[in-house]
This record gives sequence, C-alpha cells and structure tokens, in this order.
Amino acid sequence: MKNATFYVKKKRYRAEGVRGYIALCMNEKERQAIRERRYDEIDHTLQRLEEHKPIKEGLRKYLHGRRVNHQALEEAERYDGISVVFSTRDLSEEEMGNGYFEKDRVEKSFRCMKSFLEMDKVRFWLTNRVRGHIFVCYLAYLLLSVLEYKLKGTGQTAVEALDTLDSMYRVYLTDPKSKNRFVKTVTMSKAQEDILKKINPRLLEKPSV
Repeated sequence: MKNATFYVKKKRYRAEGVRGYIALCMNEKERQAIRERRYDEIDHTLQRLEEHKPIKEGLRKYLHGRRVNHQALEEAERYDGISVVFSTRDLSEEEMGNGYFEKDRVEKSFRCMKSFLEMDKVRFWLTNRVRGHIFVCYLAYLLLSVLEYKLKGTGQTAVEALDTLDSMYRVYLTDPKSKNRFVKTVTMSKAQEDILKKINPRLLEKPSV
C-alpha cells in the first residue's frame, strides 16, 4: 500500500436494493505484475506440454491445444489490478480505499487472538467464565496493540518484542532481620534496552530499595 498508486472513480450505486456509493480502484503496478505472472505461467505450461508433463488445470482455459487462447487471455486481463468497494456512507475516495485495503488488520487481530492469545481454546462451561475468558483475551490484545503502537518504526512486532524480553527478569530480596529490601535486575541486552526505551524510558530507572 505504501508504494502503490491507486486511481479511483466514485459514483452513486445501488447494490441489491441498497443505496450507496461504489469506488472503482485501479492499481497499475499490480495490474502489470498480475499479467507478467500469468504470462510466465503460460510459457511454463507450454513448455511442460512440449515435454508431455502434466499442467495446472486452471491454466487450460488459456490454451487451444498447444497454442495460446488470446480471447480467454484478454477476458482475464480485463479486471487485472481492479478492485471494487461499496459503501452505504458518502465517504471520500481515499477513505473508501484505505478502509478496504486496511481490512487485513481486523483479520490479523482475529488470527492473533486465536493463535498467540489462544482465545478459541476455551476450557470453561459456565457462561460467565466463558465471557471472562474472552474479555481477558480482548484486554490482552488491547495491550498488544498499545505495545505495537509504541514500537512503531522499529520494524519489530509486539510478539517479537515479548519474545526478546522473555529472558529478562528482576529479583527481589528481603532481609528478614533488618527488613531491608534489595532489587536486582539481570543484565539487559541492547535489544531489550531499546524496547524498554520505546515503551517508557522510566522502566530503565534503577528501582529504589
């Protein structure tokens, strides 16, 4: 998305009786990339046919025997690099485009909750406990999102940062006679120190005893 240029045309549209707006988005760079990949696959397929080797079934529609079916190829190219976005709200072209192409954030959040946070592994039967489990998972994801925001620009994800910090710990010792308390933090690596600086520099302050 950062390196792509989209040409967008918006107009009023009715989809299955619902009034709204439709945005036709065209990415010329992606259009060219799709076509080049298709041409490469067709060339590879023709070569395999010459060698009497099996080919992908999905590529047969582009062939007439051992020749290219140019009509089928032109029909396939018609919508290369084009995306269609429908909205019931009167949003700007930029808002409609960004809203659609950033939808993977929602999909990634569900994947994160299912994998890293194990939200789908519910080991409770009572309704209130199931709700509590889901609430804790959403709260954990909120904290992950905050950490991801803090690490923005470092090229490191929240999960990667937590893995890096996993070996860091702090020891608390209390003398039972004098009641004096001692705190010792294990030696941090440069990577761990950089992460804590991004989160909050105060975390690197020496604790009082």
